[in-house]
Amino acid sequence: MVNLTERILSCTTKFSLLLPCDKVLIAFSGGPDSTALVEILSELQEKIQFELALFHLNHLLRGWESDRDEKFCVWWAKQKGIPIFVERNEVTSQSEANDYSIEELARKVRYQVMEAVADQWGATRIALGHTLDDQVETVCMNILRGTGLTGLRGMSLQEGRFIRPLLETTKAEISQFLDERGIPFVHDSSNWDVSFWRNRVRHLLIPYLENNFNPQFSQAIYRLSQNAGNFAEQIEPLDIDFQRKGDIVCFSLNQVAGLSQGQLFLTIRSFIREFRGDLWDITQGQIKQVAHLIKRGKGEITLPGKAKIWIKGGMVCGSFLNLPLVGIPPWNFPLSVPGRNLLPEVGIVVESCFDFPKPIKGAWKTALNWDSCQPPFSVRNFQDGDLVFLKGKYKKLKEVWQEKGVIAEWRKSIPLICDREKIIWIPGFFLDERAIVRENSKHVIHFLLKKYKR
Repeated sequence: MVNLTERILSCTTKFSLLLPCDKVLIAFSGGPDSTALVEILSELQEKIQFELALFHLNHLLRGWESDRDEKFCVWWAKQKGIPIFVERNEVTSQSEANDYSIEELARKVRYQVMEAVADQWGATRIALGHTLDDQVETVCMNILRGTGLTGLRGMSLQEGRFIRPLLETTKAEISQFLDERGIPFVHDSSNWDVSFWRNRVRHLLIPYLENNFNPQFSQAIYRLSQNAGNFAEQIEPLDIDFQRKGDIVCFSLNQVAGLSQGQLFLTIRSFIREFRGDLWDITQGQIKQVAHLIKRGKGEITLPGKAKIWIKGGMVCGSFLNLPLVGIPPWNFPLSVPGRNLLPEVGIVVESCFDFPKPIKGAWKTALNWDSCQPPFSVRNFQDGDLVFLKGKYKKLKEVWQEKGVIAEWRKSIPLICDREKIIWIPGFFLDERAIVRENSKHVIHFLLKKYKR
């Protein structure tokens, strides 16, 4: 019998992945890896004394399969007596609007929602079911992108409060563990869909290399990732002062003057991770483009997911804020809702409909609970004294701008969608929580805002 529990206990003890009194939130899909992780950590509770909860996100991507997975996870949590948080988030339409593939956006949304739930529950650890096979696939994908040292390292056992207790365990070992104990799990049929890049690496590339070049290819790549990780830990970190103001992170051009190309690249990577949260789908070519921007001392660049880097006043700035900036003077236009509103005066188009709209690249979109809105509607820019409804109470929009790092020069350039009584939507920034679409919402109105093209 595969004694994975003892091996995982040894790993968590050696690297202090789990500590007594920790609150551990497990990302639970119902698949074999996360199911094994739940089973093993449940057993380790007796030895380490920590608290467990499960998290399941239904992306609504696979029809009945997605619903089946959700039901299984809820049932399994009940069988184990473990609390579970279940969320739903549809990503198909969002992927085109954000220039992400469905695979990339689903991953990003999953982490964002998972962290929000972890904060709500007070989790000190978030346990992920990544395995040795996943590590090999990740490193191979990074190599195909033309990665540097960080990409060769792949995933770590621990990154902040995220832990990966199964990272040194193969999927074959997990399968044997589940079979021997008769533990049920669900199969995700999309894991065999080779239209996804990771699946092509998993099912086509790695087996080909193992069959034709090196039968121990996976073990070799895993050793490479460990060696790269050991080497990376020996590199002295650069002392760059990243200043955060709300959602904007900055540093002075003077701090990177005279750095070698390698040091500058390391700084840029750290900078992007600081304001973006990760380096997923960031290529070496994009790092070089940012370096070129810094050497010129001016300009801007948009990264995947509409993260933006720009230079202003001797400062390099980065933010995920993606805002439609328009004309500065005070303005206010009535909107036909539903309908299409062309506003060449301020350079925008505002559309609304009750049917789900087709995805449009470069547009801002949202859905509102129609029954919470008070027609007529209008679009205008910021006015002194504007209030927004956040966390159950009204707050000055000016204070929210300040907290989020939205500079004064931008504030009157951002269109505000309003009903008769309130600001209901600020594209790229804010949605009135009373108008959020919920499971019991009877009528939903879809809004779309895009730049006007003559």
